[in-house]
Amino acid sequence: MKKKAVAILGILLAATAGVAAGSGAMSTAVTAAPRATTAEAAEDITEDTAKDTTEDTAKDTTDDTDSDDTEEDTEAVTAAALESGKSVISVTGSETVKVRPDRARVQFSIETQADTAKKAQSENDDEINDLVDTLEDLGVSDDDITTSNYSLYPKYDYSDGGDGTIVGYTLNCTLLVDDQDADGVSAIIAGCSDAGITSISGLEYYCDDDTDSYNDALKKAIADAQTKAEAVAEATDSKLGSIVSITETTDGNTSEPDTYYNFESEDAIAQSVTIFPDDVDVTAKVTVVYSVR
Repeated sequence: MKKKAVAILGILLAATAGVAAGSGAMSTAVTAAPRATTAEAAEDITEDTAKDTTEDTAKDTTDDTDSDDTEEDTEAVTAAALESGKSVISVTGSETVKVRPDRARVQFSIETQADTAKKAQSENDDEINDLVDTLEDLGVSDDDITTSNYSLYPKYDYSDGGDGTIVGYTLNCTLLVDDQDADGVSAIIAGCSDAGITSISGLEYYCDDDTDSYNDALKKAIADAQTKAEAVAEATDSKLGSIVSITETTDGNTSEPDTYYNFESEDAIAQSVTIFPDDVDVTAKVTVVYSVR
């Protein structure tokens, strides 16, 4: 998970407070402290706290951290505001938009058994090379093929008891085929039927560039947070002040169907494979801390 602490005041102004979140889970906290009762105190919030926090969060834009760090940063900002004698409202807004995936990745495995480790490796290498040739014939670039697993382990015979006797070796090699056209991956799966594969797994769809969709979700997430903050302020007979901080968190956006094919022979793979990918969820989440007047 990646977290980017950013000051997104321009986006907040563009997002209307009346926009309701389509799928945002509400998380709202009101933190009370001795309320500032003078115009000078309110001005301090706007000029000092918001300015300092905006500069700090903009500086941390490129940092990658996990969700715990995100919560710690938000708590630190809130604590700093409280130490200065100011009241704040902290709310979380989120929004998810559906996007049709345009790219896909999938894994092909070949398992080989032999009397010796060297023979298992040799036979497996031959079959993997045949698989690579097949993939390239199907239009897959060599740059999009990588080895994601390579495991060799002995087979034991325990019929005589004791610790068992090694009677052979099993080698499993898995190739990851990435960055393929979403509409063409089914043809790649079907086209590998004669390449000696023993299993297919990890079929995953994703978007090559979801920037526009994410920015749309981000604006709606901020509007969601604004709506929640206004509701909290109204319920507590308060008025929202300036934004103290905005913290953004994001997850990878992919669609992962539960897909696993295991084949006893090369004839077991259908020559025509029909796969219907689900839409990708592009989700934006923000935590916004407001001062209270």
